[in-house]
Amino acid sequence: MFKFYMCSTPEQYTMCALLQQSLEGTSSSLGFPTVYGIDSEGNLRGFTSTNTEFGAVISGPTVIDPYFKPRLKYAQEQIKAYEAALRSFGVTEYLFSVDKVNTKMLQTVERAGLVPYDEDENSYWYKKSTGE
Repeated sequence: MFKFYMCSTPEQYTMCALLQQSLEGTSSSLGFPTVYGIDSEGNLRGFTSTNTEFGAVISGPTVIDPYFKPRLKYAQEQIKAYEAALRSFGVTEYLFSVDKVNTKMLQTVERAGLVPYDEDENSYWYKKSTGE
C-alpha cells in the first residue's frame, strides 16, 4: 500500500532530491507538481516531477527506488497519482522521454500502447493524456 503526496514544502522537495542523489549520484531541479510515494512503513519509494522550462508540461525526472519490489506496480501507481495531480490543474496532456538505450523502459512503454511522436539524438518523445 502506498500513499502519494504532492510536494508543498522545501523539505519535501529536498527529500526527493536526496533520494535522486543517493540513487543516481545527481539531482535535478524539481518543478511543480512533484508527486512522491511513501510505503506503509514510511519509506520514500520514488517521485515524478515536472519541467515547464520549454513552454510545455514535461514529466521528469521520475525516480523510483530500484531496490523496492514490485517496482513496476509502484511505478504504475506513481504515474496515476502524477496524472491526477496534473488533471487537478487542468492539464490534459503531457510529454515525457525515454532514453534510447533504456530498452527495458522502452518495452514497458510499448506494452502500454504508446508510440513515440518524435525523437532526438538520445531519446524517444511521447505524448500522454492525463485521462481527461
